[in-house]
Amino acid sequence: MDSLDTSLTAEDENSLAEDRIVVQKLSGGKRKVSASLLTPPSSHAGSLSSNYSSSSSSSATASVRFQPLAAVNNTIILPDHSESVAAIEFCGFTLDAAQQIYSRFVSRTVPNPDDLLDYMKSETYRAKDEDELLPRVAMSKMGLGQAIQDRIMDDRFEQIRQTQSITAWVRNTIEVNYETLLLLQQRLKAAAVYTRAKKKRKSVQHPETFQPETVWQPSGTATVTSNIPGLSACHNLPEAHVSAVAVRPVDRPDHYTLYKGKAAVEMGDWISSDGSLQLEGLRTYAKGDFNLNNPAYYWTLELETAERYCNYAATRCPYSEIWLLQVQVKKTSVDSLRSKDLWYSNEWKEFVWHCRKCLQPPPRYDDFWKTNGAELIKGHVCQNSSRIITNIKKEEVQTAISEANVLSLNNQFKATQWCFLGIEVMSRFDAEVKGKIHVEIRPPPDSEMAVGKP
Repeated sequence: MDSLDTSLTAEDENSLAEDRIVVQKLSGGKRKVSASLLTPPSSHAGSLSSNYSSSSSSSATASVRFQPLAAVNNTIILPDHSESVAAIEFCGFTLDAAQQIYSRFVSRTVPNPDDLLDYMKSETYRAKDEDELLPRVAMSKMGLGQAIQDRIMDDRFEQIRQTQSITAWVRNTIEVNYETLLLLQQRLKAAAVYTRAKKKRKSVQHPETFQPETVWQPSGTATVTSNIPGLSACHNLPEAHVSAVAVRPVDRPDHYTLYKGKAAVEMGDWISSDGSLQLEGLRTYAKGDFNLNNPAYYWTLELETAERYCNYAATRCPYSEIWLLQVQVKKTSVDSLRSKDLWYSNEWKEFVWHCRKCLQPPPRYDDFWKTNGAELIKGHVCQNSSRIITNIKKEEVQTAISEANVLSLNNQFKATQWCFLGIEVMSRFDAEVKGKIHVEIRPPPDSEMAVGKP
C-alpha cells in the first residue's frame, strides 16, 4: 500500500476542493476532508453498494454486509503526507514526540530497511520496564498523547486489554492507525483521479452548462461516495468475488459457525485473483495460548466474544473499518481433525504457561504440539498478557494462575477459543470456508479524533 503514489497534484487539489472532498487546507501539513472517505463502498443509509452483486452467489468467495454510517461530523483531519510529523501525530503521538521521531527518521543512514512505522513502533522500547510502571506512565514514556491513551485504557474493555501487554496493544494501535492513513490517502488520490476524469467528460459533452458535481454535501451526516470506481478498488473486497447481502447469513445445517474481529487493514489481499482465500492476516505466530511454535488460527463460537474484540479495535483506532468475520465450517471437516480439549484446569495452566514462554512442555503434552499431534485445540482464553504469565516461576504456576486468569465476559461466562494449528490445517480451513465466509463491515465509529491532541 505504501508503495503507491498518493501525492496530489495542483489539479488534484483543485478538483477535490470543487467537489468538496477536500474542504480546507490547514496549517501543520494537514487538510480537512470529507468523512465519506472513511466509509465502506456502499450507498448511504445502509443500502447495498452498486459496485457489488446484491444477491448471494454460489460462485462468490465471500459475502459482505455494510452497516450504515452513523451520524458523525462531516469532516476529518488528515495529514498531507504519509511521511511527516502530522502522520506521526495521526497515529497517536504528541507533537513533541512526533517531531523527535520524524527528525530521527529523516536523519537515518540510507539505504535503511526501516520505514516510518518501524521508527514509531521502536518508541515502545522506551518503556522496557513496563511491568514496574502504571500503564499511562508507560505510554507517556513512549510519547503517546492523552487521547490515544484514553482509548487504549477504556474501562469497558479492561478484560480484553489484559489479554496482551500495553506495549503489544500500543504497537497494534500504531500499526493499524498508520495503515489506515495510507489507505485513506489512497482513497483520496482515487477520488481525485475520478473527479478530474468526470469533469473532463462533462466539459466535453456539455461545455456550456457543465457544473462540478458535488459528491459531498455539508448536511450534518456524511454521505458515502459509493460510485467512484477508484474508491472501490481501495477496499480489499474484489468485486468479482464478493456479493453484498442485506442480512447476516443464517447458520447452515451440519456446520459450525465461528467468529473473529479484525481491522480491515490487517487483512491484506485476503482474496486472490482466482477467488481463493489467503487468510494470512489472521494468523498468530507462536507463543499464543495453545500454539507453542506453530502458526495458528484462533476463532470463537461466541459472537459476543468477537464483538468485544471488534468494539475495542474500533475504540482504539477510530478511523479504521472494523470487520466482524463469520465462517461456517462443515462439522465433518472439523470432526475429522485430530482434536484436543483444554479447559481451565491444572493442565490448562501448565500448557498455557509453556506455550507463552515458548518452552517445551512435559511429555504428557506431546499430542498437543508435536508433529502428527493435535490439529485443533479447543479451550478457554487466558486473560493475562504473556509478560505477566511468563514472569510466573515454574514451581508457582498452579498457585499463581487461577480462574481469575481466564477471560470472562460480563462475569457471566468464560470465553472460549478454537485453535487451528499448522500451515496445512490453515490451508485446508481456507479452502473449506470459501463461499461460506461473511464480513460485516462497520464504518469507523468516530470521525472526531483530534490529530495530535496532547
